Amino acid sequence: MSDRQHYSSGWVGELIALSTTRQDELWRVTIDYRLTGLEWGISEGTYGSKGYAGKVWVGEKEVVCTAPGGQLLFFDMENGRLKRKMKVNGNYIYAIGWHRDGDKIRVATDQELQVIEWK
Repeated sequence: MSDRQHYSSGWVGELIALSTTRQDELWRVTIDYRLTGLEWGISEGTYGSKGYAGKVWVGEKEVVCTAPGGQLLFFDMENGRLKRKMKVNGNYIYAIGWHRDGDKIRVATDQELQVIEWK
């Protein structure tokens, strides 16, 4: 990451889905300004006010990825197409995980613990 000229504006990283049966790449999505609408992305070695460490959670039909500014990005499991984007209460998402009833996700932000419907 020392040569950052080739990264796009607001670059956070790439979400890559791999086949466990065929051992190959199924799809790849670049998480950057085009998806988040924010020009700041990841910071080397630190996740301060302008940096971000993304988290990923995999459901049966969707993959959810966290993004800067308290955003959740939901992608189709089969083809990597962005299905929807959601802003949670807070600007930084510390963790995501299943809710105990199994059809929602819990999201811990810098403001509160939230429960989000998994559609």
